[in-house]
Amino acid sequence: MSDPTLNNGPFMVCGPDHPGRVAAEAFTAGHYQRHFGASLTSFFPQLLTINARRGGLRACLGYRDAATGPLFLEQYLQRPVEQIVSERLGMSLPRKAIVEVGGLAAAWPGAGRRLILGSAGWLHRAGFEVVVFTATRCLANSFQRLNLSPVELAPADPACLREGPDVWGDYYAHAPRVYGGVIASAVPGRASSGRPRALGAWR
Repeated sequence: MSDPTLNNGPFMVCGPDHPGRVAAEAFTAGHYQRHFGASLTSFFPQLLTINARRGGLRACLGYRDAATGPLFLEQYLQRPVEQIVSERLGMSLPRKAIVEVGGLAAAWPGAGRRLILGSAGWLHRAGFEVVVFTATRCLANSFQRLNLSPVELAPADPACLREGPDVWGDYYAHAPRVYGGVIASAVPGRASSGRPRALGAWR
């Protein structure tokens, strides 16, 4: 996928070697430790962040290009993600059109919503068509206020995790599910494309 510029203003893309990477990982790990008692040590290859003008992180969200290899959430699926998404959304999709997002962490809800909407536009410009993610029902429902309607793909069964669920604390007690949707439906000026509206709050 192409890599449109985002590293301006308060938004930043932190790859593995970015100087802000350590802080972004610590911000995400702290969020999940406080909310779920999780002990995260691995993160998405790319992290999108919102930074305060005077320094410090306000929100962080990770993403992984499906074309680069297996997605984390494919552990929960019985078939390749592109097959399930194509079937559920009624559109034929190559794997390279799909991106997984997750690890959403925010200092307050408004910062998280801002990052979700901003990242939707950025991922759309990067050439991705569909986003897939894991989210608790409560978080997914809360984003209905943004006119973003998640399409459920599968339950997120912790028994499917190769590493086991222990590092996630009590996250799985909140019954997370796998969701997906068309990115363009969440991008201003693109909602009338005729495709299903779907997006949501991402783990």
